[in-house]
Amino acid sequence: MCGIAGIWLKHTADPQRLDRAAAHFRESLHHRGPDAFGMHRSERALFVNLRLAIVDRGAVGNQPFYAPGGRQGIVYNGEVYNWAALRQPLEARFPFVSHTDTEVVLASWLAQGDAALAALNGMFAVCLWEEDKSSFLLARDRFGAKPLYVYEDEHCIAFASELKALLGLDGLDLALDPHGFQDYLAMRYNIAPRTQFRRIEKLPAGHLMRFEQGRRVEARPFATLAVHEAPQDRPESDYVDELDALLTRSVQGQLMGEVPIGVLLSGGLDSSTIAAYVHKAGAHLKTYSIGFPEVNEFAYARDVAQRFGLDHIELCITQDELRAQTDRVLRELDEPIADPACFALSRLCQRIAEDVTVMLSGEGGDELFAGYTQHQLALNEGQLPRDAAFGQYFQRAAYNPEANDWLRDKALPAAHLRYRAGFDAADTLLSGMQTYELNTWLPEDLMMKADKIGMAHSLEGRFPFLDNEVFEFAARLPRAMKIPGPGTSKHVLRQLVARHLPKSVIERPKMGFSVPPGYIMAPMHGRLMGAIEQLRSTPVSEVLDLDTIATLMTRLFTGQPVAGFKAWNIAVLLLWWAEVYPGYLPKSKFQPAAVAPLPAPVVHHVLCDGGLSNRFNALVFALVLRERFGGEWRISWPINNWCEAPFHALYECELPVDEHSIEHYKAHEHEHVLLMHENQIGFGPEHLVINHGLRSYDDYARVFAQGRSVVYFNNLIPDFVPPEDLALALGRLRPNAEVARRASAFVREHRIDTGVVGLHIRKTDFGGRVDDAALFEQVRKSASRYFVCSDAASVNARFKTLPNCAVFDKTAFPEKLVAGAGWQDHTEDAAGRRFGFNVSRSATAVVEGLIDQLILSRTHIMSTSASTFLQTARLFGTNDFLGAGPGEQAASSAPPVVPKVPDAPVTQADVLEFLNLIRPWQMSSDHKLRIGADADGGYVMPSSSLKSNAVISIGIGNEVSFDEALAARGARVLQFDHTIEASPSRHPGCEFHRVGWGPDDAPPFLSLASMVRMLDWSQARHAILKFDTEGAEWDCLTRASGEDLARFEVLTGEFHDFHNLVNRTFFDRARAVFEKLGRTHRVIHLHGNNAGGMVMLGGLPFPRLLELTWMRTASATFHGHSNEPIPGPLDRPNAPHLPDLVLRAL
Repeated sequence: MCGIAGIWLKHTADPQRLDRAAAHFRESLHHRGPDAFGMHRSERALFVNLRLAIVDRGAVGNQPFYAPGGRQGIVYNGEVYNWAALRQPLEARFPFVSHTDTEVVLASWLAQGDAALAALNGMFAVCLWEEDKSSFLLARDRFGAKPLYVYEDEHCIAFASELKALLGLDGLDLALDPHGFQDYLAMRYNIAPRTQFRRIEKLPAGHLMRFEQGRRVEARPFATLAVHEAPQDRPESDYVDELDALLTRSVQGQLMGEVPIGVLLSGGLDSSTIAAYVHKAGAHLKTYSIGFPEVNEFAYARDVAQRFGLDHIELCITQDELRAQTDRVLRELDEPIADPACFALSRLCQRIAEDVTVMLSGEGGDELFAGYTQHQLALNEGQLPRDAAFGQYFQRAAYNPEANDWLRDKALPAAHLRYRAGFDAADTLLSGMQTYELNTWLPEDLMMKADKIGMAHSLEGRFPFLDNEVFEFAARLPRAMKIPGPGTSKHVLRQLVARHLPKSVIERPKMGFSVPPGYIMAPMHGRLMGAIEQLRSTPVSEVLDLDTIATLMTRLFTGQPVAGFKAWNIAVLLLWWAEVYPGYLPKSKFQPAAVAPLPAPVVHHVLCDGGLSNRFNALVFALVLRERFGGEWRISWPINNWCEAPFHALYECELPVDEHSIEHYKAHEHEHVLLMHENQIGFGPEHLVINHGLRSYDDYARVFAQGRSVVYFNNLIPDFVPPEDLALALGRLRPNAEVARRASAFVREHRIDTGVVGLHIRKTDFGGRVDDAALFEQVRKSASRYFVCSDAASVNARFKTLPNCAVFDKTAFPEKLVAGAGWQDHTEDAAGRRFGFNVSRSATAVVEGLIDQLILSRTHIMSTSASTFLQTARLFGTNDFLGAGPGEQAASSAPPVVPKVPDAPVTQADVLEFLNLIRPWQMSSDHKLRIGADADGGYVMPSSSLKSNAVISIGIGNEVSFDEALAARGARVLQFDHTIEASPSRHPGCEFHRVGWGPDDAPPFLSLASMVRMLDWSQARHAILKFDTEGAEWDCLTRASGEDLARFEVLTGEFHDFHNLVNRTFFDRARAVFEKLGRTHRVIHLHGNNAGGMVMLGGLPFPRLLELTWMRTASATFHGHSNEPIPGPLDRPNAPHLPDLVLRAL
């Protein structure tokens, strides 16, 4: 059991905001998962898990979990009881590394998609994500046992297991929802998806919600709870036997875990049934009951426990004790729930958590088998009109018809009318009542209070009646198996447990356990009236009629008749908003502003529309304008017939990207000034600047000086822009790593450089003006080498026959597929899609077009048309998009020529291959521990390190806790550092040498070989090499011999300067170092030093500084790569005031 939370920033990366969110989630949800904290973090997303370890309790079970490759992952809260059965068919396809249900949920989803959710038998709230699609999915189990709250506005999406974890985030719009207040006042709890906040919703039970590219694209049920009575078609004993088998399996499945388990035993029918089946499963557990001295069910519970040999514990408390815990209970509930039973549950959970971690309980029995008094209305089926029965049901179900009296808006439609259609559609009156309760009362009251109060004490609740198969059985039961006659209920269940329980339990009336609301409120008069006055100055006063509520409270405390449950509804609401809610808000909410707030920044937009070249040119000049005039900028990149490729399929840029079309800006023209070449779309003159008259930066400066939002929409780069300005702007833009890799591979394979002539032959646009036959003859007779790309397959095929031609087979960019069609003609593409003009540029075609441009940029381009495509290719070449050296010149035209091939750029594929060299391994013959400080200077090591008697420690600075810890255990520690006068350590086992580590012996440095000779290797055991040399390690390890490195059982140290991995020379050297170390050792631990921050490598966030621990392969056995989260439970932030770094790539 756990807590999960996350935030997705829709537009702009904000590392500080993610840092604050991570710290807040960890603090606000700690009670849900005290055993481990893990998080997945990318540039704009953060997903966290706080773990209460139940199954596979070691670090291997910590979350997040990732699929192979690290592109899909999961954070999850719950227990899936059929995980072993689900895992079995997946084992051949998925490399499981743990025995957790979490990993099975991820593998099932990867194999079956969303359909996997319906097969999960258990309770869960889950977030599953796919990096490549920038998408994530949220889901909540069908019974709603695990809550999940979702917030969304135009800037971000956030979710959490508890409401308080969202309320404490900064920057959220917490506007109130009057409908949410009405629901609560009418029902005494909020029914999903509503909360009392307009932008926060509860994910309904059995529902999923999907987000892609920061947009909600789907919200739907994956499982439903509906009761449909079937006719009785077999003897009663058959139903009893079937239920017996189902409950046996359910209880056995829910007894799984590696922690103590208990049973909540009130002595009633449902909890006694669970106790009977626990006994049947052979488990000897503790049972717990609570009661008042004067009113309790202890005798019944004691009888059941003794019958089954269970260790029974009774908690006898006074009503004064429960009243004293009002404040705590309101905080534990997290949102207003006016159920007085919460008081007893809270006190009981507090006691139970002293002994066990998991509690079985009987919730769900009344809802499944018709155990409430209002279900007796079903006996009037056919005699009572359905609408009258509907009204009577809500009267008996504690519905408050006076809710609107307490609202400012008294004309809101009555809350219960939303459920009328469900009753009318039900096949029977009893089916309608049960279906309503299963979808409202069960998830939003019973399950909500069980989860919130239980998890407040780190106690997991399990509910054997809420099993998929038990529900399916109960949902089709004939009415006679539930209510055969007046005064009866849960007939089939009573017949079953008659085999196990005494008649005193089976036949006794339902009691329940609660505290009279009037008793709790008796001393609260002043407190409640004070809350009313406090709320008058808050937005709550705009929703609630506080004058009417004050009158009600006065009547209550002057002895006038007031229904207790109605008053309690109001009391809980007042106290929550006045006393609990303010404590959940960010501290900044209560800090008065010292100065007037700054005006909102002006945001400018570059509208990249049309074909690829036009979009590129618009973007490039917008980047020039951004460098020149500053301000916040966003890219608008419409997905349409001109270009179906998403922006990030083509480019990498720090600017946030929308998919707004020009119509979006036309609809909001009063907010912007449009800067374009001509008024193509009818903007009013007050909102339009025609830019072909702007001939200098000064002209553009006058536009930006207006202080308005500019939308730049043009496909031309003005000729006054100097090349150095273009180069500076283009430094903010790179091609997509995969696209660049494919282009580079083609360049290397075909030896493309400026000595090659590039021909771009566009037939579908300019067929009549491009004589490709003459071009073919010219090329065939030439001694030069050519790169040819055409949008006509026949042209490509013909040029492929020439030995001096390299041809790129593109997918007909710009893919005008109907030969001879005019520009305005209606056309169809190869897939049969019809367009109102002669263009269809699929995502694949646009990506291939970008590759063409990248390849052409390496050639001497011969223009065959007036295409801006070739101009764009030249601009790519000017900016060296593929990493070519600036000094490269064309080779001799005389074939054969082998031109100099430039260093290949470092691609995302290279980075991923590199990271695989340092992906940690799981040792099967040893475990890990931390040696040294709980900050910088401490290292995670194998436990065998404690037996070491030979340590070389290089670069000690002023932190020697690691060295002293090993010296204290008898190790001889040789310390080397040329930057300090003496060692801070006074331990006799530490020998300081004022020399540094160098690749060779040259004062003030010694090579590793010389340091090694200072130890007596005949006596050395479990030798350790530890280093932190601020970047010198690369040269030193490059020159160190493999034989010297292999002497050490453990290598541990800090590696620097990973931001230089984009440089091919540094990359190759670093890879060679790790390959060398990997010949004799394996990485067993990895941790990012948070003092250095993160950089982007091939689209992946990665730390500049990395701590690695390597174990000699000859000294240990390994059973595969570790699934331990990074950071792991032994890690500590090097800079304690900053959050630790999450490495999702590993």
